[in-house]
Amino acid sequence: GSTRRLIVASALSRDSTEETADQKLSAVDLSLAPFWSLKDSILDARGVAGLRVLGLADTRLRQPQLALLLRCSPSLIKLDVSRCLLAELPGEETWSKMQELRVLLVHQNRLASWEDLCRAAAPPA
Repeated sequence: GSTRRLIVASALSRDSTEETADQKLSAVDLSLAPFWSLKDSILDARGVAGLRVLGLADTRLRQPQLALLLRCSPSLIKLDVSRCLLAELPGEETWSKMQELRVLLVHQNRLASWEDLCRAAAPPA
Protein backbone atom coordinates (compact mmCIF):
# COMPACT_ATOMS: atom_id res chain seq x y z
CA GLY A 1 0.00 0.00 0.00
CA SER A 2 0.80 3.61 -0.19
CA THR A 3 2.46 5.35 2.73
CA ARG A 4 2.16 8.95 3.72
CA ARG A 5 5.07 11.14 4.68
CA LEU A 6 4.19 14.03 6.98
CA ILE A 7 6.66 16.76 7.76
CA VAL A 8 6.20 18.40 11.14
CA ALA A 9 7.45 21.96 11.26
CA SER A 10 7.44 24.54 14.02
CA ALA A 11 5.68 27.43 12.31
CA LEU A 12 3.29 28.20 9.47
CA SER A 13 4.08 30.92 6.99
CA ARG A 14 1.92 33.96 7.51
CA ASP A 15 1.74 34.58 3.76
CA SER A 16 -1.62 34.10 2.13
CA THR A 17 -3.19 34.66 -1.23
CA GLU A 18 -6.02 37.17 -1.26
CA GLU A 19 -9.12 36.40 -3.27
CA THR A 20 -9.88 38.58 -6.26
CA ALA A 21 -12.76 38.39 -8.72
CA ASP A 22 -10.94 35.92 -10.97
CA GLN A 23 -8.77 34.13 -8.37
CA LYS A 24 -9.83 31.56 -5.78
CA LEU A 25 -8.60 31.66 -2.22
CA SER A 26 -5.72 29.16 -1.84
CA ALA A 27 -4.22 30.00 1.56
CA VAL A 28 -5.75 31.33 4.76
CA ASP A 29 -4.19 31.97 8.15
CA LEU A 30 -6.75 32.46 10.90
CA SER A 31 -4.28 31.93 13.73
CA LEU A 32 -5.39 33.66 16.93
CA ALA A 33 -8.78 34.46 15.37
CA PRO A 34 -11.91 33.65 17.35
CA PHE A 35 -13.31 30.47 15.85
CA TRP A 36 -16.59 29.82 17.62
CA SER A 37 -18.29 28.09 14.73
CA LEU A 38 -17.75 27.49 11.04
CA LYS A 39 -20.60 29.83 10.10
CA ASP A 40 -18.82 32.68 11.90
CA SER A 41 -15.67 32.03 9.92
CA ILE A 42 -14.36 33.51 6.69
CA LEU A 43 -14.15 29.93 5.47
CA ASP A 44 -17.91 29.52 5.40
CA ALA A 45 -18.42 32.55 3.17
CA ARG A 46 -15.66 31.77 0.68
CA GLY A 47 -15.52 27.98 0.82
CA VAL A 48 -12.59 25.75 1.59
CA ALA A 49 -12.64 23.19 -1.22
CA GLY A 50 -9.68 24.69 -3.09
CA LEU A 51 -7.55 25.68 -0.11
CA ARG A 52 -3.96 24.43 -0.15
CA VAL A 53 -2.70 26.03 3.10
CA LEU A 54 -4.79 26.59 6.23
CA GLY A 55 -3.52 28.07 9.49
CA LEU A 56 -5.78 27.66 12.51
CA ALA A 57 -3.25 27.82 15.35
CA ASP A 58 -4.52 29.19 18.67
CA THR A 59 -8.17 29.16 17.52
CA ARG A 60 -9.59 26.67 20.06
CA LEU A 61 -10.96 24.67 17.17
CA ARG A 62 -12.67 21.45 18.26
CA GLN A 63 -12.47 17.96 16.77
CA PRO A 64 -15.92 18.05 15.05
CA GLN A 65 -15.08 21.37 13.38
CA LEU A 66 -11.70 20.05 12.29
CA ALA A 67 -13.30 16.90 10.86
CA LEU A 68 -15.78 19.02 8.88
CA LEU A 69 -13.00 21.28 7.58
CA LEU A 70 -10.97 18.26 6.47
CA ARG A 71 -13.94 16.70 4.67
CA CYS A 72 -14.61 20.00 2.87
CA SER A 73 -10.99 20.74 1.94
CA PRO A 74 -9.40 17.60 0.47
CA SER A 75 -6.75 19.62 -1.41
CA LEU A 76 -4.88 20.87 1.67
CA ILE A 77 -1.13 20.37 1.55
CA LYS A 78 -0.38 22.20 4.82
CA LEU A 79 -2.50 22.44 7.96
CA ASP A 80 -1.61 24.11 11.26
CA VAL A 81 -3.86 23.26 14.21
CA SER A 82 -1.23 23.79 16.88
CA ARG A 83 -2.17 25.24 20.26
CA CYS A 84 -5.92 24.69 19.69
CA LEU A 85 -6.39 22.69 22.91
CA LEU A 86 -7.50 19.68 20.85
CA ALA A 87 -8.05 16.60 23.02
CA GLU A 88 -8.49 14.30 20.03
CA LEU A 89 -8.12 14.28 16.27
CA PRO A 90 -10.61 13.09 13.66
CA GLY A 91 -10.64 9.39 12.81
CA GLU A 92 -8.52 7.55 10.28
CA GLU A 93 -11.30 7.56 7.68
CA THR A 94 -11.16 11.37 7.58
CA TRP A 95 -7.37 11.56 7.30
CA SER A 96 -7.20 8.86 4.64
CA LYS A 97 -9.07 11.15 2.24
CA MET A 98 -6.44 13.89 2.63
CA GLN A 99 -4.37 12.73 -0.35
CA GLU A 100 -2.39 15.97 -0.76
CA LEU A 101 -1.60 16.67 2.91
CA ARG A 102 2.18 16.82 3.46
CA VAL A 103 2.62 19.11 6.49
CA LEU A 104 0.52 18.76 9.63
CA LEU A 105 1.27 20.82 12.72
CA VAL A 106 -0.47 19.57 15.88
CA HIS A 107 2.02 20.53 18.59
CA GLN A 108 0.99 21.93 21.98
CA ASN A 109 -2.48 20.39 22.03
CA ARG A 110 -4.03 18.12 24.64
CA LEU A 111 -3.77 14.89 22.69
CA ALA A 112 -3.86 12.02 25.15
CA SER A 113 -2.68 9.14 23.03
CA TRP A 114 -0.17 8.18 20.38
CA GLU A 115 -3.06 6.63 18.44
CA ASP A 116 -4.38 10.12 17.64
CA LEU A 117 -1.20 10.88 15.73
CA CYS A 118 -1.18 7.47 14.09
CA ARG A 119 -4.69 8.05 12.73
CA ALA A 120 -3.51 11.32 11.19
CA ALA A 121 -0.73 9.44 9.41
CA ALA A 122 -3.19 7.07 7.69
CA PRO A 123 -2.21 6.43 4.08
CA PRO A 124 -4.39 8.14 1.50
CA ALA A 125 -7.32 6.06 0.25
